[in-house]
Amino acid sequence: MLSSRGDVLYDRTTMVSLHPAGCRTELARVKDPAPLNVVPFDDGYLSFNWINGVAQLHHYGPDGTEVAAHKIKAWVGMTGLAVGPDAVYTFANYGAEHKAWLLVLDRNTLAERKRVPIDLIKSEDGPTDVALIGDNLYFPANRHNDVTKDSFIGVINVHTFKTRSIDLGTTSPYFFRAIGTTLYFGHGAMDGGQSTLSVVDTTTETVQRHDLGVTIDTMDAHGTTLAVGSYTDNDNIATLTIYDLPTLTMTGRKDITAPNQDVGLANVITP
Repeated sequence: MLSSRGDVLYDRTTMVSLHPAGCRTELARVKDPAPLNVVPFDDGYLSFNWINGVAQLHHYGPDGTEVAAHKIKAWVGMTGLAVGPDAVYTFANYGAEHKAWLLVLDRNTLAERKRVPIDLIKSEDGPTDVALIGDNLYFPANRHNDVTKDSFIGVINVHTFKTRSIDLGTTSPYFFRAIGTTLYFGHGAMDGGQSTLSVVDTTTETVQRHDLGVTIDTMDAHGTTLAVGSYTDNDNIATLTIYDLPTLTMTGRKDITAPNQDVGLANVITP
């Protein structure tokens, strides 16, 4: 699923669905001026945006028809998203107040069921990535409004709403992906370009740390592949490194060059 950046003046965005199996593309126009994130959901997708102080979460059908919506009119942003069997979980962040709440929304109507304060997040912006594994929701903690000072991840039981933390032993667990019951945290550029990857087995909550040998400026993980994007000392070159999972054996490396202009890998997506 991809989306255009939208057109704020005309309140419209074209959603583009890509289906790799048949190389098929579908387009749908929605009345959404600037989606910040789009994720697949049932037969359609969920879309975040934030317009004039109103945080909005929309459920669109495959043809772009709005099925349900949830809006908060309090100069608040919504980040992170996890979908459970009967609920949608997202974080509401009250910017300058450095407060965050977990919102529990009805899976069908997106109506708010419950709001839980999260003391492990004191930042202006909440976690971009979260993962729901079993009864637990995992997310990078940020208790100081500065990820370079925090080495913890947060854990919330979505039934009892009890919160606890796991210390990774290394600061800046900024990039985050989950595969099955395993969590991968890249300690990235927010702390000067670290090269440490923390691997958390959620069944035992044991943590293993690995030095990938390259700085982690962006990353993605899927199936048996970990892809890491890195800046280099040369502004005209960025590097993409591929690792096998779970062995973390490097299987490929590619320099991406652009003469006479800066190169950066903003996002890495593994198929």
